[in-house]
Order: sequence, then structure tokens, then C-alpha cells
Amino acid sequence: MKIIILAFLILMSQNLPAALPEDATTSFEAQYKLANNTALPMTARWKALMQAAEAADSHQIQKIINFSKDKDWFMRNASLVALDKMGTDLVYDQAKLLITDKALVVRSAAIEQLSKLNSSEIRKIFSEELTKKYNFNGTSSLWIRPQIMKYLVQRPSAEEKSFFVKYLYEKDEQIALLSTEALQKLTNIRFSGATQTEVVAQWKKYSKEQKW
Repeated sequence: MKIIILAFLILMSQNLPAALPEDATTSFEAQYKLANNTALPMTARWKALMQAAEAADSHQIQKIINFSKDKDWFMRNASLVALDKMGTDLVYDQAKLLITDKALVVRSAAIEQLSKLNSSEIRKIFSEELTKKYNFNGTSSLWIRPQIMKYLVQRPSAEEKSFFVKYLYEKDEQIALLSTEALQKLTNIRFSGATQTEVVAQWKKYSKEQKW
């Protein structure tokens, strides 16, 4: 499922030809009207929003932002892509809102945008999102949790050591293994093992010995 959705997003972002009316113009208002037309296929609406974003001026950007509240998930997703194409920092404000969107793909797109930033605020937001029920399928992780953890382990701080130790005991082995990468960066200690499980187990043992 993840591969299918990612393939869809790549297709959309490339603005592949879609079924648009022959009299469509490239003006902002014309493309904005098409993007709002729910009778059109999603590929057409996505492409229209991208073209509207390209033609938008500073007074029209709010109309692009308004798509972040669209009833269709793919247009909420498209709003982030459009704002990113426009080169405005407002994309980060919208991403902070859409990180709790009901659609997993939209939340993941918000994570992707916010991952471009490196701040304590974003790290705090991401750390909290790791625990949210909507990022689980029952007790199993949805793909967004490893996506979040991959960001967090890039630049761990000494103050976060206990945080990463806690996630050594995560049920999702990918999350636990990513935690070992952060601890390795913080301590310059590397453990090896025949399996990923062994590596995690050695870090668990070591952290207990160190009373972390």
C-alpha cells in the first residue's frame, strides 16, 4: 500500500497531463476554478492547483492555503506541494496543522515538509507524534513512525539520550534499531551482531549497565 501511495504522489508532483477542458487558460483564476471543480478527476484538480500556484501573486496565496481544508485528502496533500513549489515558508505553518490530518498520506507529506527544518520545536512535535494512536494500526506502527524516527536520529542531542533508550524497547524493531543509531552517534560506541535483534539487545544491556 505504501508503494502504491508513494507512486501516486510522484505521479501528481510531476504534473502529468490530465483531462482538462480545452478552453482552460493558465491564469490563476482559471486554474483555481478547475482545482475547485470536484467533478474533475483528481489528476486534473492536482495539476490545476500546481498551475494556479505558479500563477499566484502574494494576494492569492491564501486561496492556495485554503485547499489545506479541502474535503478530499489528495487536495489537502496538493496544497502542501503547491506551497512548497511557491517557495513560501507558509508551507511549514500548514504542515504543522496537517501533521494531525485524518489521512495518513497527508500526515506523511506534512512530516516530509517539516523534515526540512532543524529546530527544537519540530523535534518536540515529531516526538509527540510518535505516540499518537492515529499513527498505529492496532499495536503495529504505520510507516509514518519510522519516517519520524529517521528524522530524529539524524541530529540527536545529549539531552535526548533517555528518549532513545526508551525506544530500544519499542515493539517495532525498525524503530528500536533506529534508536541504536542515535545512541551510537551520542556515545561513539558501536555494537555488532548477526541480526538486528542482537544489536538492539546489546544496546539494551549496555544502557542498563550504565543505568541510563
